[in-house]
Amino acid sequence: MGDASGYVNAITGEGIRLGLSQARSAIDCILAGRPALYEREWAHATRCFRVDTSGFVAAAQSGLRSGIVPTAGALPRVFGSVVERLAR
Repeated sequence: MGDASGYVNAITGEGIRLGLSQARSAIDCILAGRPALYEREWAHATRCFRVDTSGFVAAAQSGLRSGIVPTAGALPRVFGSVVERLAR
């Protein structure tokens, strides 16, 4: 669960949120008597995080790295909405 379960990077500190979300999915699958559905539920619970964080990591490893902070400063609403999306 959480950091040990496909966590992309500690850039957002989302390991705890992911762990809690994954635990909820696991509990729901077990209570429904369908534990085999957990893998699908895990993918659903972590999709946005995996896509967004993978994008941040790819940008940081590319030539875009030096532009991330200035862009976030110039477009605080855009940056804030991305961070808020990760927090959901």
